[in-house]
Amino acid sequence: MTEKRFWEIVRKINWSRYWKFEKNCDICRQRMLRACTQDELKEFEDTASDMCSKLEERIKDYYQTVSNGKFDIMCPKGLAPHGYIGDNTLNDGLWHIVGKGKSVYDKVMKNPDEFWKVFGNVYRMVATECFQFIFFEDKSLPEDKQIQLALAAIRKQFGVDENTIVAKMDKMDKNMVDITFDDKHYKVMVWPEEDGYANVQIYKPTFGLDGLICTIVLKI
Repeated sequence: MTEKRFWEIVRKINWSRYWKFEKNCDICRQRMLRACTQDELKEFEDTASDMCSKLEERIKDYYQTVSNGKFDIMCPKGLAPHGYIGDNTLNDGLWHIVGKGKSVYDKVMKNPDEFWKVFGNVYRMVATECFQFIFFEDKSLPEDKQIQLALAAIRKQFGVDENTIVAKMDKMDKNMVDITFDDKHYKVMVWPEEDGYANVQIYKPTFGLDGLICTIVLKI
């Protein structure tokens, strides 16, 4: 797929307008299906991924230079709790910038400091999906089922009485359950698989890969 055709499809999807919508990925997925021919869909996804990889390389090279080789991407004061973001959040930002279109993408490629001007407000937003998700069908379980599986995983891992646990869906991620018991707080991710089972991951409050406590496979 040529870059010209790629950016034409991105423009028709219009992520710049719809990213703030509650059903942003559902809306943009339908717009993508109308903008692409069936033969173009895989090429479009592959080209978008390539664009993200190029942008990631540019940003990491830049920040490793200005921060004396520090791998983590430094961010403006007050934006992230630890003063930097990890790869998962960076990935969301890269896809968001690709979704914003050619002019924004080129601007960030030229000056990676523009990354925060584009992505900073998104990072503060609640319940916003990543542009990458337009390529995936939503296979999230119903909220009551996610909470049920999260409680089962917590009981199995910690042996606590279910009646002492407070569980509620996280406002920022529809696959995450917030769990509190004995003045302790955990985050539980529920990922359904095709075989009728779910991977249930228990995290420390800090979240991120370093915060992963365990993964428990449960039948849905």
